[in-house]
Amino acid sequence: MPAHFQAVFLCADVALAVGVALALAVRVRARAVGDVVQRELPGLRGRLFGVGLVAAALIAAVLGSDQVPLPWSLSTLALTLAFVLLRPADGDRVCGRDGVRRGWYVRRLADLEEWRLTGDHLRFRLRGEWTAVGLANAHHAEFETKLRAAAPDRESPFQ
Repeated sequence: MPAHFQAVFLCADVALAVGVALALAVRVRARAVGDVVQRELPGLRGRLFGVGLVAAALIAAVLGSDQVPLPWSLSTLALTLAFVLLRPADGDRVCGRDGVRRGWYVRRLADLEEWRLTGDHLRFRLRGEWTAVGLANAHHAEFETKLRAAAPDRESPFQ
């Protein structure tokens, strides 16, 4: 295999390994949200599509070219599959008893920039952007008590 192919595969493997490590770190930090009350994972379909693409690429690599040795392509494909399965999608929203997660970002209730309970949602500002996660009215009293205790000065005046 030409040296430049090896360099490309090596760079891809390093980048994917970093991505997998970051995705695992988010999963560990996401434990801070506590018991999950509401989970919205609209990115699941895209994730499954990505897994299908990686599987197709794996089959193509196994059956494929003599130009790229199988060990080089398998490590890259394995890391790609791990990243696709582990990464949080940007549209993922999770509300737990102690915190929230939007995509790659996890915050405890006390660390929210701003919050409000409206309708069937907990709305919160994260990195300057408002986000909503479904929260049944049955949970509003519990969360209002927790949020007012943890971040009373950050309740949004907009109702």
